[in-house]
Amino acid sequence: SKGNIEKGNFGEKFIKNYIKDKFFNSEIVDTHKETSYGDLFFKYNNLNTLIESKNVQNLKKDDFIKFYHDIELRANNNEINSALFISLTDSNLVNNSKYFVLDFKFNIPIIYISHVFNNPEFIRFSIIILENIIKNMKFKNNEQKIQDFISQIEIISSMIVSHFNYINSDKKL
Repeated sequence: SKGNIEKGNFGEKFIKNYIKDKFFNSEIVDTHKETSYGDLFFKYNNLNTLIESKNVQNLKKDDFIKFYHDIELRANNNEINSALFISLTDSNLVNNSKYFVLDFKFNIPIIYISHVFNNPEFIRFSIIILENIIKNMKFKNNEQKIQDFISQIEIISSMIVSHFNYINSDKKL
């Protein structure tokens, strides 16, 4: 019953409060009113993460195009080393996938998560994964170590998605 602005503000506040609660020694800045900064900027240990929040039933291609534009600009300026796309609803992510997707664009790891209102722990899980990826990316001169690490994350990601698909089909039964 609320308008898009109110729903967006509510979603950003939900994410911000969750992150503050779980990562109490982090810094989180509301950037949704700034051009090409995403909705939130999250700084924790070695992470500098651009966070985009969506609280809509259906994501559009333009949502991802803007997200990529913001990432490219901030990554090229060395302002961020990771990005997190959070859909609060049970909407499809990139390539019509759901729940969790790991990707690399513009030389940084990007995680997409959905259905976060019902599974807020996805945020914590994603931040921990991004933190570990950034730690392991210090092996830039050893491409094989990076590829092995990414392969392991992709296997874990597939297992997580299949587990949630299994849980959802159990709920329907």
